[in-house]
Amino acid sequence: MEQQKSKTKILVAIHKADPVYSDNIYTPIHVGKAISTNDLGFQGDDTGDNISEKNPMYCELTAQYWAWKNLKDTTNIGLCHYRRYFKTKYTEDYLESLLQKYDIILPEPIYRSYSMEQKIYRAAIEEDVAILYQVIERLHPKYKKAVLAYMHGNKDIAFNMFVCSKELFDQFAEWQFSILFECEKYIRFSGYSRARRILGHFSEYLLPIYCFHHHLRIKSEELVSFVDDNQLLYSQSCFKKIINTIRYRFTTPQKRTDWGLSSVIIQGLRSDGIEIK
Repeated sequence: MEQQKSKTKILVAIHKADPVYSDNIYTPIHVGKAISTNDLGFQGDDTGDNISEKNPMYCELTAQYWAWKNLKDTTNIGLCHYRRYFKTKYTEDYLESLLQKYDIILPEPIYRSYSMEQKIYRAAIEEDVAILYQVIERLHPKYKKAVLAYMHGNKDIAFNMFVCSKELFDQFAEWQFSILFECEKYIRFSGYSRARRILGHFSEYLLPIYCFHHHLRIKSEELVSFVDDNQLLYSQSCFKKIINTIRYRFTTPQKRTDWGLSSVIIQGLRSDGIEIK
């Protein structure tokens, strides 16, 4: 008897030949396939409506975009990575019951000794962050409170990993890509490969911000390097969380109620012909 096709899909982003978990729910997707020289033998993010060729800038978000635009007969959707999975090996029945109690499953927060705003400046220059803040202010001003609250906090919900209903994901994707596509118009992308990933990096902040703004019921889940692996990734003891939070409170500047953009940075952008209105 033919196995019934699952309406739950947890995409597993992969870009090179490496071990990857797969079953009727966990579905490997070759990200950046449109510009890849290798055929990994998996579903690519280059079919239908896609942004596969923008993978160097958007990272695993090319899989998110593909899922948003092309997975129509799906009830629940998720994303993990070939080397990062949620500790729980999800089944369709278990997810159905879990998502009646929660709106979304996200990685367990990592308690940093610094704020998320301090973290973002480790990957982006001030001009890029100024563009992000100004785009959010122009397109989605109601999110400002949630943005500042998350960026001034020290709880890091990283990696763009999630599981939720397809309906919720579609709403989030429309919001997220409206911001990132607008940022793309203004950002001067670096020639360095790490710096080119800036839009994918921005999205790691946008997902939790969206969840907090909408007061979603979040189920936090620990991460492992492979399905059925008991070795936790990024695990922190209670003591470590407390110490990092104390350090954060003593070293982080006072929380602001505005974007805190430097006039020098704004003037510099204008001198470069970049003005977001």
